[in-house]
Amino acid sequence: MISKVIQYNSTPTVVSDYQAQNAHLQAMINKANGSMGVLKQTSLSTIPTIAQGGYISMGGTLYVVDTSDYTILGSLSAGLNYIALAVSGDNLTATWIQDISAYSWNAVYNYYTNGTNALLPYVIKYDTNYYISIFNQSFNQVLKTDSSPTFSRITQTNKYTSGDYRITEICGELESSITIIEQKLIEYKVEDSGTVKANYSAKLSVANTFPVNYVSLKINGVEEVKDFLVAETYVEISHSISVSKGDLVQIFAFTTTSNSVIVDGFYLSCDEYGINDDYWGVI
Repeated sequence: MISKVIQYNSTPTVVSDYQAQNAHLQAMINKANGSMGVLKQTSLSTIPTIAQGGYISMGGTLYVVDTSDYTILGSLSAGLNYIALAVSGDNLTATWIQDISAYSWNAVYNYYTNGTNALLPYVIKYDTNYYISIFNQSFNQVLKTDSSPTFSRITQTNKYTSGDYRITEICGELESSITIIEQKLIEYKVEDSGTVKANYSAKLSVANTFPVNYVSLKINGVEEVKDFLVAETYVEISHSISVSKGDLVQIFAFTTTSNSVIVDGFYLSCDEYGINDDYWGVI
């Protein structure tokens, strides 16, 4: 039952007036905790009820759901359903309705009304299950309609957090260069800012002590450091660099001999710098 909370005289004259005041004060405290006409639902497949202990104000009079959870009258239809309140003596009744075109906002009482009935600020969408939402003063609703939503597209980029572990290992190889120009082997886009360490291995396909074969670490085409290669076994290379969001970390290679420059296992790490930010990179 939704029962009227006894109203006090505007100027209290008897003990019952003060008791009524206390009851209203307690209601305000309970409302501050969120129990204001609260709907209760044990699962998505069960019809919501109005929870026992909830308070509802209508026409300046306060009511409380006092004896048990209130079963809303009537039935729901497929689609959107609303809850209409009506005064019946010292009680309220609540009934499911679907058409609210006659209702408008009443700024004095802070609810929608058609002049006789008022609406609880809930909308329930019924489609196999019962989904509860709260509407605003424009009747806009954001409703959950599927307990297992699907998405048409999720874009995932290579990501690492603080810690020296590999998110992506990129390999590249430069064959003999006839035109004697550098060639870009690897490019990695950074989507955050900070100091990181670029790690990779490089070697020649044929050992050559003449110092003309090299790999160059660049940011946005600007060289940071150059490492010459002479061996046909991998050399581990690691350089600290400062990057900004959107920077392109690049590996270029150069050779003029009948040789190949091979770069393997490129990755970025940030553990020793104590960086807490997440980094994202896109090849």
